[in-house]
Amino acid sequence: MIRGTFFGIEVAKKGLLASQAALDTTSHNIANANTEGYSRQRVNLRASAPIAYPGAFITLRPGQLGTGAEVYSITRIRSDLVEAQIHSGTGDQQMLSVMDDSFTRVQDILGEPSGNGIGALMEGFFSAWEELSNDPESASTRTNLREAAQALTDFTNEADFKLKQEITNLNNEIDDRVLRINSLATQIADVNQQIIRIEGVGEGGTIKANDLKDQRDALVEEMSGLINARVQFDNNGGITVLIQGHPIVSGEFAHEIGFRFNAADPTKPIIEFTKSRIPLSITSGEVAGLIKMRDEEIPAVQSQLEQLLSAFTNRVNVVHEAGYGLDGNKGRPFFMDNEFRRVEGSIALPTTTTLDTTLDQLGITSGDFFVQGKRVVIADKEVMPGTALTLRQLLDRINAQSVDIRAQLDTSLGFSRIVISQYNPPNDETGLTIKDGTSNFFEVVGLKDAPVKDVGSEPPYQNSLYNLKINPAILNNLDAIAAAGDDGLGFPGPGDNRTALAIADLKNDNQALFGTSFDEYYQGAVATLGSAAQNTQRSYESQQLVVQQLDAKRQEISGVNLDEEAVNLIRYQRSYEASARALTIIDEVLNLIANRLGTSGR
Repeated sequence: MIRGTFFGIEVAKKGLLASQAALDTTSHNIANANTEGYSRQRVNLRASAPIAYPGAFITLRPGQLGTGAEVYSITRIRSDLVEAQIHSGTGDQQMLSVMDDSFTRVQDILGEPSGNGIGALMEGFFSAWEELSNDPESASTRTNLREAAQALTDFTNEADFKLKQEITNLNNEIDDRVLRINSLATQIADVNQQIIRIEGVGEGGTIKANDLKDQRDALVEEMSGLINARVQFDNNGGITVLIQGHPIVSGEFAHEIGFRFNAADPTKPIIEFTKSRIPLSITSGEVAGLIKMRDEEIPAVQSQLEQLLSAFTNRVNVVHEAGYGLDGNKGRPFFMDNEFRRVEGSIALPTTTTLDTTLDQLGITSGDFFVQGKRVVIADKEVMPGTALTLRQLLDRINAQSVDIRAQLDTSLGFSRIVISQYNPPNDETGLTIKDGTSNFFEVVGLKDAPVKDVGSEPPYQNSLYNLKINPAILNNLDAIAAAGDDGLGFPGPGDNRTALAIADLKNDNQALFGTSFDEYYQGAVATLGSAAQNTQRSYESQQLVVQQLDAKRQEISGVNLDEEAVNLIRYQRSYEASARALTIIDEVLNLIANRLGTSGR
């Protein structure tokens, strides 16, 4: 290439074009100073390829002549490291946010920490029994007791419904998030496709689809707030978005995820890739928070309440059944008594067997056996004549181990046998288990290897909150409330208050449930819920600050500084003016050469 007469014009033109591109980019930055997710852009200039300088001695002293400046790329200022940290931080923040909201709703359902929940209603129930013990024949006091019991049952039934409804709502929210994730994946794949096509045109990746990449980053950030998405950058300008190591977006393709019915537990549908059926373990984002509340936190609250109400129902019913109403009848539970499962002895005991029969008379040996996973021990002296336990004492020992178990001597079939029944369990998943040990008790009474039988009910038993209902006999007749106890001679009379006192004293029983009283257990459950809610709120607020700091860091790197851009405007304006001036001077020189040189002699 040999320098021509118009070479200077070309150099000046390149200067004008480079300055114009820089001015346009600066204007673009200023226009998007308040655009969410916009990354400021920078024009990268370089000297264009020089040419050899022509001359008489070029073969000996070759030289090079600059040809001006050119724009080789326009890049956006972005830190991939900060972006990855923001994605991770946003996922954790959103997970804690939805958990915080759900914890608030659960506390509202239980009426805590206001003190208007189950604990206060139980206190009112026991206080009503205490008042009844002062005047066992009073109709008004019996009415107050029934109303206190009705308030408790209504609250627990409603709490059970609302907790189940909260789980249903969480599943609906998860389903909505899954639909949004699929929509985002499709959008990311579409933008990916545009970016790959645009950046594939230039040489060496000099053409950058900066604005499309900002759009894509915003979509990825939204997805990371929903699920634990991780980004891998491809060489062609596209990205791969991974969830648990599996791509939900790969280049131009999106892979759909779905919310599949779980036959093992209908309340816990599974999230999986629709085609491959690969289940996903979600660890962050809103979906993770919703799943954690659905599968862990709310079931933990339900379990504690179910344990409490199961123990409460069974202990009240056992005491009440042993007492007499004003009509002189006994054997009626105060609340509905739901037998759920049972194990029946297959051996008919001797016809002389009663609850006062001793273990040595039945040939029962010392050792142990297990009911509901709890060990029942019979000491050596407890099977020896003179010091042997009675059958009543052994059955009471079994019953004391688990509040939902009632072992009894049954004569309903015309002969005596041992039956172990499960009443009012915490929920329908609570099984009845027995296991033989070193004692021959199960073998003697025919319980060894005996099958567990379900006792059907209509409607089916659900849990101790849902099924807590007052016995219809008491709802319809206040005289059926048993305030009197058995003095060993039968009904002592309507003025007796021993059963009322016994039920009222259950409030102070420190062995009512897992070695604590009802109130202590409930307060512990409330404290656990409150602590979890408080820790979640505290973690959410802390994570919010982390994300804010990361966003501030991103703004420092990628945000538009109007003062800086104003300086750039002036700088590129001066450069443009200088190139324009150079072009003007070259034009004047060429005019002189063309129109004025060599005109003498004309």
